[in-house]
Amino acid sequence: MTSPAREGDRGPTRIASVAGWFALALVVFVVLGVLATRFVASEHTLYHADQVAYWEFSRGLAERLGSEPWAAAQEVAWSVAHADLNLLPAVPIAVTMLAVGDSRATYVAAVMAIYGLGVVAMLLVAVRWGSPDGFRPPAWTAIAATLATVLLFPALWRPVFLGYLGLGGVALGLVIFTLYFRADPATVRWQQLVLIGFLTAMVALFRRWYGFWAVAFCAILVLDLVWRWWGGRPSHRRDLWRAVRAPLIVGVTCGATLILLAAPLLVDRLAPGYAQEFAAYARSTGVAGRMTELVREFGLLALALTAASVVFLSRRRTTLRAGALVPLQMALTYLLMVRLQGHGPHHWYLYLAGALFLVGLAAVRWVSHLEPARARAAAVGAMVGAGLLVTGSVYAEWLRPVADLMGPLAPRHRVRPLQRHDIAEVQRLLGFLDDRVALREGYIYVLGSTGTLSDQSLAFANRSLGTDFRSPPFILQSAHVDRRDGFPSMLLEATYVVVPQPAQTDMVAREQQVVVIPTDSFIRGENLARAFRRLPVEFLLEGDVRVWVFERERNITAGEVAELSASLRSVYPDRPDIWRP
Repeated sequence: MTSPAREGDRGPTRIASVAGWFALALVVFVVLGVLATRFVASEHTLYHADQVAYWEFSRGLAERLGSEPWAAAQEVAWSVAHADLNLLPAVPIAVTMLAVGDSRATYVAAVMAIYGLGVVAMLLVAVRWGSPDGFRPPAWTAIAATLATVLLFPALWRPVFLGYLGLGGVALGLVIFTLYFRADPATVRWQQLVLIGFLTAMVALFRRWYGFWAVAFCAILVLDLVWRWWGGRPSHRRDLWRAVRAPLIVGVTCGATLILLAAPLLVDRLAPGYAQEFAAYARSTGVAGRMTELVREFGLLALALTAASVVFLSRRRTTLRAGALVPLQMALTYLLMVRLQGHGPHHWYLYLAGALFLVGLAAVRWVSHLEPARARAAAVGAMVGAGLLVTGSVYAEWLRPVADLMGPLAPRHRVRPLQRHDIAEVQRLLGFLDDRVALREGYIYVLGSTGTLSDQSLAFANRSLGTDFRSPPFILQSAHVDRRDGFPSMLLEATYVVVPQPAQTDMVAREQQVVVIPTDSFIRGENLARAFRRLPVEFLLEGDVRVWVFERERNITAGEVAELSASLRSVYPDRPDIWRP
């Protein structure tokens, strides 16, 4: 029986503990936010494509939340049900923008602080309370293991600095892994399984490509069932129900949530032609190329620690399930992903929840069992020190010599504030377009899909540069990817066309003929380009890209459109959506 004195001491102790955790969270939140703000303040560039997409989504959603909150909620719900790029991840960022402004610094800092803190907090929960055998490490050990693990995976932050917000999916993945592996599925409460199913659906909706993660997670639930069934076949109905309840409840809840929130989107994604839209993003590099890509992204040290954690956890009965099934989920996710498309910087988030979970669990158990105490302190110091070196090699310019010495042990990316050295020329181009629009108002079509020149980079130039050019609102949305965007219909509506030489494509040119063929047409003066005249001013952008502006002099004839269609049809004879206006 607990003595009254001890009972009375619990209140202050708990208050102090809660205050300590709150202070830690606040420090992490502020540090991440300050780092992001300072990084963006050092940038001088034009943002484009995914670098600007969710910044603009969040900004627009913040405006509507401030004026029409109900309409904003309806817009979020509609986007979840119908759009590949939905507004769900933008909601907490938009709320932040509503309070403190919609600048680029606010956007990146909000993603870093909100979703970054979520990842750190959920990893700490997994490390401290995620063991199925009731193992509870001391608080300082759990914090140190969490800190070291996060520092060893600097790939967490790179996509955020580039403008992506997929980091939130890593936090959700850590919650799911913790809930599922902290107890035997046969004994876990059904409410918890429902929660896992709901969160799995939320992961799939968070970003399109997280659907691979969700499918792979559901697959390991079935494999877990088969594994446990093989180990002890149930002899009674109650035993049978306990065996199948986890994958059944999780699967039904996940499926029902997806149908309820995003039935139209599900129909589109299950359609036979959906995968073809991403054929341009596929990369065939072979096994050696893919291994090199993994080393370049994560570094040999992080990959080796992940593999060692798998071995460490799999050798213990209480952590065997996590040690065997989490890496299998990661492998299945990878196979599903590369079957459809290659990896951009943000797609590597698909594997970070699993890697953090495995390394965090293994690290805290290993450190906790070291004796004496000074050995534990030395181990923690070595882990945190290695993590600081790895993260520093990616983000700190003054640590470049260390990064060179580390070689493939650390990621090969060097993340620095984006700088363009042709901004003055870009501004001259925009000023010229301003003058033309003032003389003759009309829409502008930009032939290009690279960071050097694209419709997005010019359309959002005022936001990127803090300027007030008049022409960006007149810029039309361009077609970039053949199988995704189809015929460049907006080109027929343009009064002005911005044409680069050479053609600006950011993937295999054969998948971007809706960019290449019209660009060549204007350079050669063929088909619909005959309705335009080249204005006598040339612009030189980075990479020796020469740019001209063409102005329409007359209506485009049906014959000229037919010539452009014939060129596209010769490449895609079976895709009328690409060659037919």
